Amino acid sequence: MDSSSRRRILFVDGDTSVCKIIGETLADNGHTIVRVYDGEAVFAALQHVSYDIILLAVGASGTHRIELVRRIAQNIPEIPVLAVSETGLTEDVVAAFRCGAWDVMVTPREELEDAIQHAIARAERMRERYLDHQLLETQIRDSKQQLETARKQLEDQDSLQETVFECLVTPLFLKDANKLYAACNNAFCAMIGLPKNKILGKSVFEIFPYEQAVFLDAMDNTVLSGKTSDFQETDMVHPDGSTRHYTMMKNPLHRRNGSIGGLVGVFYDITVQKQSEYDLRASLLEKDVLLKEIHHRVKNNLQLVSSLLALQTESAEGSAKPLLLSCYNRIRSMALLHEELYGFDVLDRIDFSSYLKTLSLKLFGTYLDGRDIDCDLDTNSVYLEINKAIPCGLLVTELVTNALRHGFSGRTSGRVTIGLHKKDEHIHLHISDNGIGLPESISLEHANSLGFMLVTGLISQLRATLTMQREHGTSYDIVFTPRK
Repeated sequence: MDSSSRRRILFVDGDTSVCKIIGETLADNGHTIVRVYDGEAVFAALQHVSYDIILLAVGASGTHRIELVRRIAQNIPEIPVLAVSETGLTEDVVAAFRCGAWDVMVTPREELEDAIQHAIARAERMRERYLDHQLLETQIRDSKQQLETARKQLEDQDSLQETVFECLVTPLFLKDANKLYAACNNAFCAMIGLPKNKILGKSVFEIFPYEQAVFLDAMDNTVLSGKTSDFQETDMVHPDGSTRHYTMMKNPLHRRNGSIGGLVGVFYDITVQKQSEYDLRASLLEKDVLLKEIHHRVKNNLQLVSSLLALQTESAEGSAKPLLLSCYNRIRSMALLHEELYGFDVLDRIDFSSYLKTLSLKLFGTYLDGRDIDCDLDTNSVYLEINKAIPCGLLVTELVTNALRHGFSGRTSGRVTIGLHKKDEHIHLHISDNGIGLPESISLEHANSLGFMLVTGLISQLRATLTMQREHGTSYDIVFTPRK
């Protein structure tokens, strides 16, 4: 017999000839045998050494051996118990099986070794099944614990989400892929005046008026088909009959595989902002009307003054007449500005190019006196704020008036050029004539005439730079920034 088949056997000997034969046979087969003779010795032996099988003689040794089989089966069920009948009586066999014996040998001499190996193999299989069962129970227990932990985490998460969901003061809802309401908060219920059980599982056509439902359903289709957010404004009639204005935003809900499982929507009440916007627009409109009225009255007053000066000029004689005419043109240039502002939609700036066209026509109409002097106006669209437009208009008036009055003395023809352009965030104003030119004796820095003194003051007010040239007439180049 090979070493793998040799076993450690606890033999509860019956001190009969049968037991003697069994002991000799087991020893000859190379097994390790430990003999005991009562139940206490059996349990004492099992406390110190493990055994592969218990071989127990029953029958002639008394009924207490049958009871010992029961005790071993109850207390040590993992060790196989092989009962050996000393008498061969049927009742001993039946009693041994009933008490838990794994097998019973009646004629042990020929089949004893096979029975031992069979019982031990059976025990090993049972042990393996037991270990597998224990492992499976451990895995099941761990899985149950993990599932329970996950369930509690989900419950906590759901509770947190529900708390946050309900704490939001903005109406919020969720819809499934079929566009049916899957969840909503109390603010949403209050907005439409229905409890949750009348909302969940319903479509917009079952909750909202038809026209509004069509509008909301179109938003749902955009979000679910295009996988993008949608943003719209709408009015909602509350249960108390009041109308509130909302900004509504909807976003798709994506599953792990990338598909859309529904959408989430939120309503932002912007009624107060809309009312503030309306009030602001009304206030601005009222101010525009007031400003237009102010410009209109200023224009009328300036025109009245300029008309009085025109009448006075007609009756004036000598040196007073050109002085009154200069004052008339200065006042008229300012009146034209207010007239432009009154007719323009934006009240803080004017189209200065358009203003120059009107101003140049009026100046040439005043000073030509039958002479053939052309006006070459070269401008693009330039807008100036009122604080820049007034001094710039007066500056043009002074320089063009000076050219028409003094630049063509003794001549009946000529040309005055007025250019206005915006380059690199700067305004470039050019005024020139091809007349007799400004005498070298006259300097802007040391001017003693009112006109040139005004020019110097207006250049300073505009924070501009002025370059003057006296070749082929007189030219002025003024550069300034259009902002304050």
